[in-house]
Formats: sequence, C-alpha cells, structure tokens
Amino acid sequence: MGTCQGTKKSQQAKPDLEIQIPNNDHLDNTKKSQIQQSKSAGLEKKTPVTSQRQSLKSQPFQFNSASSDQAFKSRFSTPMVDLKNLEQDQVRSSKHKTTFKMNATVKKAAFSKFYSVQQSKKNSFSKIPGGSIVVQHNMTGKLHYADILENTQATKFYVDELLRCQLQHPNITNVIEILEDKSQYIVIKECAQGVPVSYFEPPEKQASILKQIIEIVCYLHSKNLIHGALWLGAFERNNDLVKLVDIQSIFIRHDPTNHDAEYMAPECTLDSSIYTKERDIWAVGMIAHNLMCGRYFKVSNAVDILKEIEQIRIKKHIHLENSSIKELLEKFLHISPEKRITLQEALKDQYLPKTNEMEEFDQILERNKKLKKISVLQQCLLLLFINQFAEEQKAKFQKVFQNLDVDYDGKISKNECLALHPDKGEQINSLFNLLSLKDKMDFQEFLVISVDRSQLLTSQNIEIIFNLYATVKKYLLLQTLVNIYKSRENELQEAFNEYDHAHLNFKNFETLLTDLL
Repeated sequence: MGTCQGTKKSQQAKPDLEIQIPNNDHLDNTKKSQIQQSKSAGLEKKTPVTSQRQSLKSQPFQFNSASSDQAFKSRFSTPMVDLKNLEQDQVRSSKHKTTFKMNATVKKAAFSKFYSVQQSKKNSFSKIPGGSIVVQHNMTGKLHYADILENTQATKFYVDELLRCQLQHPNITNVIEILEDKSQYIVIKECAQGVPVSYFEPPEKQASILKQIIEIVCYLHSKNLIHGALWLGAFERNNDLVKLVDIQSIFIRHDPTNHDAEYMAPECTLDSSIYTKERDIWAVGMIAHNLMCGRYFKVSNAVDILKEIEQIRIKKHIHLENSSIKELLEKFLHISPEKRITLQEALKDQYLPKTNEMEEFDQILERNKKLKKISVLQQCLLLLFINQFAEEQKAKFQKVFQNLDVDYDGKISKNECLALHPDKGEQINSLFNLLSLKDKMDFQEFLVISVDRSQLLTSQNIEIIFNLYATVKKYLLLQTLVNIYKSRENELQEAFNEYDHAHLNFKNFETLLTDLL
C-alpha cells in the first residue's frame, strides 16, 4: 500500500467524531431522484441550507407528550455537548467482533448537528412516552425514522436490549444509532419508505409477503426473541420488500390493542403474560388468514375480540372457510400450541414461492475468482459505497442471501452454501477466505463480495464518497471509520499502522479501492 508523508499520529490526538452511516435501503423514487441530482452537483444540495434548517427548527411537533415536545424543541437548537471534547467513554456500544455490521451505539451528541426534521410520522408503535418523526441525515441526505423517547426506566431497558441484541436482518428496520441526553433518547432507525401491509394486497403478491413475514419471525426466534404483538400493520411493504417496523414490542410488553388483539393466541386469553414461539406462530397464521382471506373477526374493539378468542379456546375449534390456503392455515391455527407447525416447516409449504438464485451465486463466485483477499480497511471503505449507491444491487442480493440462509438465522455458513452448490466447494471456501471468515457470513459481509465493484467504484463515485467523509483538509481519518465501524476498531488501527498518519489522502483512498477491480 502507498504511504503519506509525515509522522504517525500521536495517541493523544482528539477523535474527530462522525455519525454512523445510515443504512437506508428504500427511498422512494422522488428521493432517489433528488439524491442523484445532488451527486452530480458535488453533493452540495444534500446538506440543508441554513435558512431551511432554521425553518425546520420552528416547525411544531405532534408528540404524545408535552414534556417530550418541550424537551426536544429546546435541545434541537442547543447542542448538548461540545463534540470536540467528546470522550470515547461517552459512546456506548455492543461488542460484536464477528461482523462488519455498523453496530448501533449510544452517543451524547447534538441531534441538529447530524439530522434535519422532514415531517411528523403519525403512526407510532411507541409504548414509551414520546413521538416519532422522519428525519434526513445532513451528510448523506438519507431518510430515517427517529423515535423520541423520554428518559425513563422503560426507555433505558429498551435501549440496553437494542444494544444487546443488535438486530441485523434485511427485512427489519435496523437501528442505526441512539442519541442521548438527560431528558430523552432519540433512536435513529432505517426508513422503510413503504406502506403498512393490509388486507388489500394484490393476490399475486400475497404469498411472497407471507413468506417474508415468516422469515422475519423465524430470524427473531433464532435469536430467542418473541415478538408477542405481531399484526399486519407491524410490517411495511416497499414494492416487493417487506420490513418489520414495530421492533419496540419485542422488548416492551403491552396490553392488547384494537390493532393487535385479534392476533392473540387462545391460550393467552387465560394469561396474557405467556410469550412463547407458539404465540407468534398463531399470530403469523392469523396474519396469513387476514392477508389471503380477509379479516377473521368482524368486531373491532379489543375487548369484544378477546371474548371471541376465548370462545375459540373453550370450544377448541376455529372455523376456516374453504380456500387454497386452508390446509396451511389449519397447521398455524391449531388450538393446541404444541401441535402448531414450526416456521421452518411452514417455509417448505408448496403454497409459498420458491426462490432459486443459482445463477446469481455463480456470478458472485466468478466475480471474486481472481481476488486473494479483501482487507478489513477495504471492506469498510466498500461498505460506504454500497450504502450510498447500491440500492438496487442490495435488493437483488438480499434474495440470493435468503436463499442460502437455510436455517434463517440471518447468516450464511459454508455448509449451507455447499448444500445448495455441492460442486462449488473450492470456490465457496475461497469466498469465505476473501474476508478471513471461518464459517459464518452476515448480510453486510455478503454484500462486500457480491456487488459489482466495476459498476460501483467509478472515478466519480470514488471522488463523491471521499468528499463526503474527508475533513476540510481532504483527509479521511481513522477515527471517522472507527466511529462508523466501532466493533472493528482494533483491526482498523492495525491497518492504519502502515501509514505515517492516522488518515488517508485521496491517492491512498483511490488505490485501496481500485485494487479491488
């Protein structure tokens, strides 16, 4: 690798804190068009101008709590801390050394320095006092959901659970980061940019929607997590992609509402604190019924719905009309929890569409045949490009990844790949060796070796990304990458030891990327 002129950075140098890169896969067409225009103009339009930001500050917010509203307004115009003096111990994160996923962290940092309010988000799943809005990242122009939550014991528990679990799945609105001050937390999440899944989905899309919902719940169960409040509206659909947007209910339990009461399993009418996989499986079955056959219950009040579910439990029978999916519904909606179908078995049902991405995987193997290794630093840099430019490629390779993820744990293993491609053993081993992985690969890592790098790493894109993350003096700092990929701090520091400074100039940056072509 090339070197910069000068001496190495001293250990006392202050960190240059940068916010984590948002990872939003699904902007609507209008937003995509706006961002493309911004790219061609040197990205100057991505950061809201001062006058626009001032007008946003004065917008009224429709939060659930007056105290939350007042607290947010006051801190929106007043930075909480001086970022230049921010100490490393003020960033709380989960230590996961086996993934390049941009792990969610808690930071004491000013909201308005990094985000601008775009609009209030009326539909909030929050069980904690606060509200939910749509925001735009000032640096990248990407949209995100921001949940503004009062600093309570319930909120602290929720935040700690988010950090502990680090949900990483292409069909879940993943948490990007969490901003904290004395009065509240702001949870920044991916913006699904979709519409809630409803009873009126096109018939040709229903089976695909159901399959993705089953895969999502299967992933949660693989991490020993029970959702417990699944319903149609907990998911959003953007074209063919379905995402779980209600992640708070996984950690914060609540009484049945008018929305989710009809999805409660019969055994839970005796004890609503029963949270088992079978409870979620019943809910998935009821989602399937409402999606394919229309609403099962004709009443809409939670109390009345629970009375009808109690009668199902007492009579030990649920009446299902004849339909093409009746046999599968009966397996989901068995009165005895222990006799319900498992989600893995359900995914094999003939009603659900089968995916076969053999050709795409062969292209991935061919694309990486000449490469011997993709270094940690190169992987981190490549992910910056993927998250900024590769929206369509990400959607395509998500299908390939899910086809390989046989046990639905959110990772693919060598054995899973070999089971589907038994004649590609040597190439599959080489693929894992490229990233220095022993056996497991998550979706972010899979993207690194899957994307078409010749399409992504153009001269124009390289210049755009460098300018996005470089300092005024045109250096990409080690600390900037560390703040994005906190779990890879040691490996990044080791990579930068090859340079005289703890930063990259444009020539070094460009060389690292063109070596991948």
